[in-house]
Amino acid sequence: MVHVKRQEKQTLYAYLLNEGVVTVKEENTGKHGDTKIDNLKVLNVMISMESRGFATKTFVWNHRYYTVTNEGCEYLRNQLGVTNTNVNPKTHQQKPVEQNAGAQGPDRRNQMSRGRGGFRGRGERGGFGDRGGFGDRGGRGSFGGDRGGGRGGFGGDRGGRGGFGGGRGGDRGGRGGFGDRGGRGGGRGGDRGGRGGGRGGAKVVIEPFKYDGVFLCKGAKDAIATLNTFPGESVYGEKRIMSERDGEKIEYRQWNPYRSKIGAAIVGGIPDIHFGPGSKVLYLGAAAGTTCSHVSDIIGPTGVLYAVEFSARCGRDLINMAKKRTNIVPLINDARRPWEYRFFMEMVDFVFADVAQPDQARIVGLNAKLFLKNGGKFMIAIKASCIDSTVEPEVVFQSEINKLKEEGLKPRRYISLEPYQKDHACVVGDYRPL
Repeated sequence: MVHVKRQEKQTLYAYLLNEGVVTVKEENTGKHGDTKIDNLKVLNVMISMESRGFATKTFVWNHRYYTVTNEGCEYLRNQLGVTNTNVNPKTHQQKPVEQNAGAQGPDRRNQMSRGRGGFRGRGERGGFGDRGGFGDRGGRGSFGGDRGGGRGGFGGDRGGRGGFGGGRGGDRGGRGGFGDRGGRGGGRGGDRGGRGGGRGGAKVVIEPFKYDGVFLCKGAKDAIATLNTFPGESVYGEKRIMSERDGEKIEYRQWNPYRSKIGAAIVGGIPDIHFGPGSKVLYLGAAAGTTCSHVSDIIGPTGVLYAVEFSARCGRDLINMAKKRTNIVPLINDARRPWEYRFFMEMVDFVFADVAQPDQARIVGLNAKLFLKNGGKFMIAIKASCIDSTVEPEVVFQSEINKLKEEGLKPRRYISLEPYQKDHACVVGDYRPL
């Protein structure tokens, strides 16, 4: 246990009450650069404050960034004996609003009404004026008005191209925004809209796909999606699509095949994914949980996903996701040593491996022997360059298939993941077929 002297605490508290934030390197040696206190002591004090809600933490590249909360400000004042409640850190102080006066006079906005950067009036492009900003006719890069202007604003009736409702993205717009006729960059948000993304009132038809739990979104560009089990939040920046069914709003998450091996296999035409609602799945090489999140959507609340990841950095993201998606069991361990996490496991229906290691066939075999039930299915994503970059990918794929057979697995189907995953292939098979 680390003992922190009262004087050291007072020094740290005074620094926090003045700055409102502190950066602490995650190491047990050396001095803290800003307070000259032992780094380990600063780390322990901030961990204690965070646990009581007096600070929030952000972790980036082996550094912890702590920000004092409103409750933390009150705590610091009490610890330092400061009775003035107006004493707050710099992060909690409001900056005074500068008044436009002096030589420019009170009508400064009218003087800046023209050209490319005006605040009102009829500036042409990119300001905050009637044709370039908060005014009536919005221009390119503007923030919209009645007509949305030349090519850009954030609102308006008839606007131009590229904003959020102005610029040909209003009632009568064409390519840009979140207005009635929507457009490029804002979805097809209106009655007769142009080109857009996957959200915002576009006429997108969502129907069940040939796999349970996977859906097909038919629109300007077809895409696959899964039902979002945690509505209102994306996992890796994917598009979310709202739909209504029987008067109830339902949210789907678009599945990007360029970010997911299973997604690429589905788009590539694999006949069956061998798991669905209620399945128990073992995922080797879960990384930060991009594909795991979609598998979690598919298996639903009655299924269980055991996600194994060796990297501590990716493991943190995986654990944070699992806090919300409670059907995921994150296991931060080496997939080469399955006996170390066997106490957390049960027999599963399906094993998926994306470990990108030269001995990945052996890794799949070890885990299948311990956890895959008789007649269970497996899928392995093979990255040719991680095994042997000196030969053709097809030669590597065939070699790995032979290794899988040596491990007692029965490969049934092989599919290339091009063009979504370069030099990748997916092999599907059985284990101890019934």
